[in-house]
Amino acid sequence: FIPVWCWDVCMAVKREGEFPSLIAVGQLIHDAREKRDMTILELSEKTKIDARWIVVIEAGQFDRIPGRTYVLGFTRNLCSTLGLDADALVQVINSELYPGTDVALEAGFASDQRRRPFAKTIAMIKSFF
Repeated sequence: FIPVWCWDVCMAVKREGEFPSLIAVGQLIHDAREKRDMTILELSEKTKIDARWIVVIEAGQFDRIPGRTYVLGFTRNLCSTLGLDADALVQVINSELYPGTDVALEAGFASDQRRRPFAKTIAMIKSFF
């Protein structure tokens, strides 16, 4: 879940044209980690995410992580481990850093693209028998 205050901060800042909503997302992840009395190293071991990336995420500096896939994947992994709503936080990050893209559509497209070459290979093998 995203607390109402966090969503209000995200939306208010978005109107100003800055990225503090990403800072709010990072702070939410930080607070959830501290609420569970976990250190960054413990969270790193549990999620298999390098501690330096967790520090960057908690600081709200998602643009320092190389690649959209890592940004969204790390966020989903951390959120699921800490009991946060990954879809809502990924949506905030996606709208701030990658406007004009839709995570759900992209995921469907990627899985569809992966299936096509395999299906063509199976059809080619069946044609020999």
